[in-house]
Amino acid sequence: MGAVWLLFDSSLISLPLGEVLPWGKNSLPETASPAEAQARPTGDRAFAEGLRSESPEGSAPAPAPARESVGVREVDVLIYGTTTAGIGAVRALQLAEEGLGRHLRVAIVSGEHLLESPLAQGLSVEDRYGKQGMSGFYGEFRKKVIATYEAQGLHPVLDGRIRYEPEVAREVLLSFIEGHPDVEWLSGELRAAEGADGQGPRYAVLEEPDGNVVRINTEYFVDASPEGDLGRLLGASYMLGKGDELYNQRTGPHPAPPSPENEFVTAPQRFSFLLTLQVYEDEAPSLANFEHDWYSKSTYGPSFEFADHHREGFATSWTLRHVLPHGKRELNEMWSDYPGPRASFDWVLFPEKRPELREVMLSYVLDKMRYLQEHGYPEIGVVNIPSRPYVRDGVRFRGLDFYTGADIDGEVVDQPVAHGVYARYDRHDLSLGSLQDSEAAEVFVPMGALLPREHPYLVVPTAISADESAICSAVRMEPVRANLGGAAGVMVAAAAAEGIDLHQLEYETVREELERQDYELN
Repeated sequence: MGAVWLLFDSSLISLPLGEVLPWGKNSLPETASPAEAQARPTGDRAFAEGLRSESPEGSAPAPAPARESVGVREVDVLIYGTTTAGIGAVRALQLAEEGLGRHLRVAIVSGEHLLESPLAQGLSVEDRYGKQGMSGFYGEFRKKVIATYEAQGLHPVLDGRIRYEPEVAREVLLSFIEGHPDVEWLSGELRAAEGADGQGPRYAVLEEPDGNVVRINTEYFVDASPEGDLGRLLGASYMLGKGDELYNQRTGPHPAPPSPENEFVTAPQRFSFLLTLQVYEDEAPSLANFEHDWYSKSTYGPSFEFADHHREGFATSWTLRHVLPHGKRELNEMWSDYPGPRASFDWVLFPEKRPELREVMLSYVLDKMRYLQEHGYPEIGVVNIPSRPYVRDGVRFRGLDFYTGADIDGEVVDQPVAHGVYARYDRHDLSLGSLQDSEAAEVFVPMGALLPREHPYLVVPTAISADESAICSAVRMEPVRANLGGAAGVMVAAAAAEGIDLHQLEYETVREELERQDYELN
């Protein structure tokens, strides 16, 4: 058993970890043995290299070599985002072939060739209240994670809440899309998109990292990103922040940046780089010696400030209480959220700024962990570096239906396509800090909230049509996002089977297929 250093009145007191942290009920080892401990942080760069070297010939998600010329792809469905919802949509489309009788070709597109799902990036402690909402795609993901650990003799569920490492989540999520010849994974920057309004040909133009340009012709669009990059490019109207005013990337108006003058109304929630930590039996590798392309050590120095109450409370924090397999932890604290309102605003609306913002946000949280290492917590190391922040909310497209907090409070159930339970209101606010109502509330997201108005060939399972009150409930939690993705896949499959647009869908057709795929909607 290792020890942790607590600071009281500026003095250091060494206490055994087991006496400091209330881990008595955990079934997983609290610290990593020397054999288990990772020597250096890993992350998506190592993951991508593994794909290049290990993917079998013909495996769809393996990064393709540079193409010699401009390419054209002919698909039935273009899914934007390797998010939890995006992969859920892929899985539902696969399963729907049996139920609805239509085989569909799929292109799934990501900004970088990586799994963008927060589950694979570092969100490793399950967000849930009770047993509701564990059906459908998320339920299948969950069962695969549990089976993976049980094969190792580990039991990752405690009090109904599952804990897992990002690399295991990556492996499981990848299993839903790899090896399928009619699922192609492309990556790059979206340059243009047209046709979701039903006018003219439907396509998107993608510039790949090697400079090649690909035109993807499609029948249906699924924008599974929280930022709504594809939907905004297609001209769908959206809301942002705490207000319900409509904006439009093509026609305007455009939102003003958040500021004291507008009471930060256009600010999305705080973003977090969810580092994965590890508690070592001995001293962890020092972040002072850590080299990473996205970590600017110039931001750390003798005058670096970190509040004493955060430092002193870290030993009994959420992060250290919830033990992941192999002695790891999910760093998820209010102080690890990036506080700049303009940064979250820019990340959502300006994809070209994301590489620079990523470096700023990552350096911010790594500096804090370096401070903790050097001020009382030498056994806490960083073992996974995410490539993306956890985007709690981005934009919200205005749809055929508008799901509200009043609907949740009134227990309204109207054509639901996804169900979940979490705290009634949980917002990491940029100006007010973290706000959470711990009382549980059920959500029943209506089908029309996934269908942007005036764009009958577009479905949006993450940036749904909802007010700020509703989006800060279980709606934004990954179990619900996963199953909203599944619903989007079923909706496209049902529309394609009948040769109609998404606005013409009959709810009962969608519900019947969702229930066949083991989604619980009651």
